Amino acid sequence: MGRRHVQGRTKAGGQSQQRFARRRANQAQAAYDAAADHAHRVWGPGRLAVVTGGDQVAVADVLADRRLDVETVAPFLDVPDSRRDVLERAVADAAALQVRVVNAPGT
Repeated sequence: MGRRHVQGRTKAGGQSQQRFARRRANQAQAAYDAAADHAHRVWGPGRLAVVTGGDQVAVADVLADRRLDVETVAPFLDVPDSRRDVLERAVADAAALQVRVVNAPGT
């Protein structure tokens, strides 16, 4: 998938501050678009249920892409960084979800 740079905030003021804010917004949108493109290539057509986590605004923006037909499954996972160990922990957390059956025969 890859990584994309999104410029951080600066202490510049006035027009520079506005220019940098626009640049950050454009870089973030480019990253979201690239993530949606990648998800579409990997998942292909058809409805999917996915566990999500990380930056909620970014996830919502990516999943809003009309090519992606997904249903999110709770809970939203805490993924503070995209390092491999953090992502592996998120996968383990997603797999550890508990299922509670209500009104099952014999209960």
